[in-house]
Amino acid sequence: MQDLAAGGLDLTTCSVPEARAIIEAGKAKSLAIMAPARNPVFKDVPTLKEAMGIDYATGAWRGIGAPKNLPPEIATKLTAALKKVYESAEFRDFMSNRGFGTVWGDATQFAGFMDKGDAQMGEAMKAAGLSKA
Repeated sequence: MQDLAAGGLDLTTCSVPEARAIIEAGKAKSLAIMAPARNPVFKDVPTLKEAMGIDYATGAWRGIGAPKNLPPEIATKLTAALKKVYESAEFRDFMSNRGFGTVWGDATQFAGFMDKGDAQMGEAMKAAGLSKA
């Protein structure tokens, strides 16, 4: 975003919340979001499907990693603690007030999410001619 605001780039992709300060300063404009629905904090920014007819969604994600072969009892405690944070009003308010969406997933759900994202990115790269596979 700094390179975009400085004139070094004409276009970049990032989440609207992380670009918020530069957008609000008038140094950049969000053309579309890659999401199935508009962001309630940035309601004037159309989805990619609305703007260009492209039905594609992706976004920033956050995950916590732990060493391979973590003992199950520690993984269970870690998952419970993270879910408690996720469900807290403080975290939910912090994220939503900044325009970030949240979705909870345990380790298995997160692994499935990552696998699906990898497959979708591979398809997009192939369609754009960036992959031979």
